[in-house]
Formats: sequence, structure tokens, C-alpha cells
Amino acid sequence: MPRKRDYIRLPEKLAATLACLLSQEVRDDLRSRKVPAPEVLSLFHFDHIILHSFGGSDEWWNLDPKLVKPHQEKSKIDTKIAAKAKRIDKKWIPFKEAILAGRKPPKRISRWPKRKFRQWQPLKSPATSKPRSPLRTPTTGRATSSNWRTTR
Repeated sequence: MPRKRDYIRLPEKLAATLACLLSQEVRDDLRSRKVPAPEVLSLFHFDHIILHSFGGSDEWWNLDPKLVKPHQEKSKIDTKIAAKAKRIDKKWIPFKEAILAGRKPPKRISRWPKRKFRQWQPLKSPATSKPRSPLRTPTTGRATSSNWRTTR
């Protein structure tokens, strides 16, 4: 009489499935040593495809199994991306609120100091009273910066 098949526990199924993501040599080594399922599972972390901080769900279609080391490297990058997105959102909250309320958005404060603009003024030649060309010098034919003066 044939033996009745036992129920296969979920961690065993999951370990067998994740082991298929490993290289053949590693998988054969784990099988030859008959490593328990929890040890195989400890080799993997689940990565969110759409970041959890951006509203990504914990459903199977948004999870990607990765080995621990690559997942840690990707998580460092993802954390920086999420933090930057949060900073940008926080910066633009007053603007968004004003637009949605139908008001004029607040003026942004510039981080650059105010400065005087430079305006071109022709220089007079010492020998004649005619203005010299601001684009070329008589000796080199190159433009000079001395033709530009700051107005006060």
C-alpha cells in the first residue's frame, strides 16, 4: 500500500523556492549538507520594488527576494532617495497649499546675495576723444575685461 503524503510546511516550500535563486554550486552544497529551511531563509531578505515609504505594498507582487548583502546595498541607496523626496515635499508644501487654495504662492527666499550688475561703458583713448572699441584691443585683437566697469 502506498504511503500517504505528508503536508509540506510553508517554510520548507519557501526555502526550496528561494534556493532556486542561488547558484548551482551553492544550492548543491546546501542540499548535500541537508541545511534546515530556516538557515536557507536567513540567506535572503525581501526587497520592496515600489518603496514602502512611497506607498508600496507588502503584497507578493511588490516583493523581490534578494541575498542579504545586495539587499543591504540597495537599501542604503533607497533610504537616501526616500529622504531626499521627503525633503523636497516638505520644501514645496506652502507652494502646493497656496495653489490648491487659489492664492498666489509665497515668494521664495533666494540663498544668493543681492549684487550690483555690471554695465558696459566705453573707454576713451588717451590720444583722441573717440571711444575705443570694447571688443578688440589694438595690440592683441582680443576682448579685454577692463572695458567693463561696475556702475554705482
